[in-house]
Amino acid sequence: MDKLRIFSSSLFSCLVVACSGGSEPAAQAAPPVDLCTTLFDKTMQCGTAEERTLISNRKETTIKGCKERHREPEEEKAELACTLKPNCDDYLTCRRELGTAQLKKEAELALKTGENFERVFDTCKKGDVRDDAAKKLCVDIFKQAIATATRELAPLRDSGDITGSSKCVSLQTLAERVSPEEKAAADVVCKEVEAGRRAKEALDVVDSYLKVGVKEVPVECDMALEDLEKLESEWAKTRLKEVAARCIIDLGNTILPAKVKKMLICEYQVEKVYKAVKKYSLSDPTLDPLIAKAAKKCG
Repeated sequence: MDKLRIFSSSLFSCLVVACSGGSEPAAQAAPPVDLCTTLFDKTMQCGTAEERTLISNRKETTIKGCKERHREPEEEKAELACTLKPNCDDYLTCRRELGTAQLKKEAELALKTGENFERVFDTCKKGDVRDDAAKKLCVDIFKQAIATATRELAPLRDSGDITGSSKCVSLQTLAERVSPEEKAAADVVCKEVEAGRRAKEALDVVDSYLKVGVKEVPVECDMALEDLEKLESEWAKTRLKEVAARCIIDLGNTILPAKVKKMLICEYQVEKVYKAVKKYSLSDPTLDPLIAKAAKKCG
């Protein structure tokens, strides 16, 4: 149903609610022309197989959607002129030219004011845009959409919300259509989103370990720290310190007191804490003396 709605909206982009004009004196009167019905019939005659399939059993719905779209009188006249073309090739060319002109007009307005931005975005994304000026406007629309999506992903990254991953797929697909540079930037954002998700998983496990007294550094911490250290952004550096403080310092302060004094060799969990402390240059007044003792077996 959404596909039909989008199709009806774009197909009849030049219609107005009132689809018939005034009347001439009786002797010269012509049958009133219902533009929406005429467009429906023309689409059934000249449209693609997909277009015909979409509307063939939905005539009333399609015409109703057409009439609900307001357009200026001159746009209605231009669309009606297209339906009077003698053959399908001329009609489709005319309709494409009108659609391009309308797209450029709406895209310029959407970029300036945001009006009908989503509709223009959908048209650029799904339409067969051939005009160079229209293509450029669509790229600008895409860039604005990318900027908005990037801003919306920031709180999801920070909270570790799992919905960020699905939104990233859309962002990366769109960015790839614009340029390699936009795709690379989107990839960086999405790596942060994924790292944020893993960081939250790690911190949740740490909380549960501390609550019940599990004296281990969970694998979730290993994965989160590994993801974060690969990133160069300030956000990643800050998040790495936060995760390391919980995974290594807080858990280390439960692991090392229970093991360091009596271990005969460097035990695995002690070694994990010891190496992480050295790798990430961590320091804690309670943990530091225990790390010094662990160095005798683990250093």
